[in-house]
Amino acid sequence: MAINEQGQQLDVAREAEELLRTLAHSTRDVPNPRDSYSMLGELGAIIDHVAQVCEQLSSWHNRVEGGTHYEGEDGGTEGSARAASAELTTAAGALRLASNHVGRAHSHNAVVRWYPEPR
Repeated sequence: MAINEQGQQLDVAREAEELLRTLAHSTRDVPNPRDSYSMLGELGAIIDHVAQVCEQLSSWHNRVEGGTHYEGEDGGTEGSARAASAELTTAAGALRLASNHVGRAHSHNAVVRWYPEPR
């Protein structure tokens, strides 16, 4: 069950990154081929959650106000809270597209009759 961890967002993000790094290193091979179907389903859900985080951080960046939430921007840069919001919105869209592709891969995988282990 998910718990609202508003006060520990950075810790949760760090933990998620560590787990996803471990997953990335462990998927060079799939010892139980049947697991690939469920892994694709979980991967699709992960991507959807990351897209949601990007959308929510984009909205947050749009709501913050200079002088209230931050002390302006450093001179000589092109960055801003609004620019960060726009990039996060673009990232969320790209993630939604990626999720659609993973979902289709999941559907294609569903019809494969996997052996319990490679022969």
